[in-house]
Amino acid sequence: MFGCTTDKANDKGNSVGPLVLLVGHCGFDSGGLERAVRNAAPAARIEGVNSRKALEENLGEAALLLVNRKLDGSFGVPMGEHGDGIELVRELATNDDAPACIVISNFPEAQQAAEEAGALPGFGKKDVRAESAAQSIRSALGLGQPG
Repeated sequence: MFGCTTDKANDKGNSVGPLVLLVGHCGFDSGGLERAVRNAAPAARIEGVNSRKALEENLGEAALLLVNRKLDGSFGVPMGEHGDGIELVRELATNDDAPACIVISNFPEAQQAAEEAGALPGFGKKDVRAESAAQSIRSALGLGQPG
């Protein structure tokens, strides 16, 4: 898919809710994840980050990272190669004040590896509209069920 490497801002600074970073997702996937976050946490601010620089600029304020298993964008890997989202989670997990991370992958073995690396239980792109995805997001943000 073309156009997957641009950082995009969605409502940053327009809300007081938690900041959720969509890490390494192309535009199509970002749209679905943004809808999932809006469904789960309507007050959340959402920022798409597709570079190491953008991630570092937003990391201190982020409450949750929704990390693609294969990172689109520029994360310090050679041009044309995807970075590894699970390795990014492993790297972030070494920091005591790192935000919660959920890896987005349809593969059970990737979900298991992500949890072993320090991620919370995640979900796949095929489940992004499911209530279980919304529950995972709410739980990661420390929010209860919708009222």
